[in-house]
Amino acid sequence: MMLKEVRLLPMSKKYEFPDMSYEEIQESYFLNHLIKEQQGYYYFRNTGITCPEGSLVLFQIDGEVIASARLLRTEKFNVPKDGIYKGAIVFDIHSISVFEPITAEELSSIDSTFKGFSQVKQKLDYSQINDILTLIDKKQQSQIPEELGLIESEKYIEGAKKQITINAYERNEKARKECIKLQGSTCKICGFDFGEVYGQEFEGKIHIHHIKPLNEIDDTYEVNPATDLIPVCPNCHMILHSKVGGVYSVEEVKEMIGVKI
Repeated sequence: MMLKEVRLLPMSKKYEFPDMSYEEIQESYFLNHLIKEQQGYYYFRNTGITCPEGSLVLFQIDGEVIASARLLRTEKFNVPKDGIYKGAIVFDIHSISVFEPITAEELSSIDSTFKGFSQVKQKLDYSQINDILTLIDKKQQSQIPEELGLIESEKYIEGAKKQITINAYERNEKARKECIKLQGSTCKICGFDFGEVYGQEFEGKIHIHHIKPLNEIDDTYEVNPATDLIPVCPNCHMILHSKVGGVYSVEEVKEMIGVKI
């Protein structure tokens, strides 16, 4: 489906997602509820969005863009759903994507006509679509998902083409950034560095592994980025979580590499 326009769709954190971080909104709403339960139907209370089928919609919340999707159509209901929703903006579930937040400054650097976020469904300069898509792609790449195939977890993110199991504690962005700030972005097991191998554009990209066993974590647990988290490359991360019924320790994986060497 060819993209026709680029629109910003304001969302209300106060009324729709109170006390939720953007990561929680992405995981619980966009990658679960919107795809699996609502089949791409984004219900609205008052007015939908007027733009052509195939338009790229950027979801704006709290002064940032955290997700995107391609528009299929807008439907208006004769009888409000649940007594409050007058219609739905219908999205292609295969196109729903989440990424690290895009700021107003980043958008204005691409589109000189963009002056800042508001509660209006703004139209961005379509001639800049390639730069907008490139920015989204970079934001997706910097949010590397930890694929933990053999580990039991309470959170499952199911997309149209792929299912991955994610430990929410390892995905906490604030803890992740603090861990990298304190420990760097080089794998603490094998020494792999994305920037050195793939170039400057990939500096700082790394998986973050949670050292504390998951069965010892509860809702009140507070992560210490200096002692509970450790930067590891995707290969070592996969090995750490490959132990049947548990997780290998960092020392055990280091020994594995030492034996091979």
